[in-house]
Amino acid sequence: MDQNCNTSGCHNSSNAGGYNFTSHSSVSSNASIILKSIRHESGVQAMPQGAGKLASSSADNFDCWIQQGKANN
Repeated sequence: MDQNCNTSGCHNSSNAGGYNFTSHSSVSSNASIILKSIRHESGVQAMPQGAGKLASSSADNFDCWIQQGKANN
């Protein structure tokens, strides 16, 4: 999240692009749409915007985090 979403200048406190992903709470509550976006699934805007699709391992790691209860770590 830090590397590709909030510190990239897209989803931080100054330029949220509709979503601010600088806190665990905001990422956790939007986890399902984030996962769909980084997997480029239909019905959501593909992310990162204007860049190539993230490695499938990044999406898999995020999905694993969701499946394990979205721990604040």
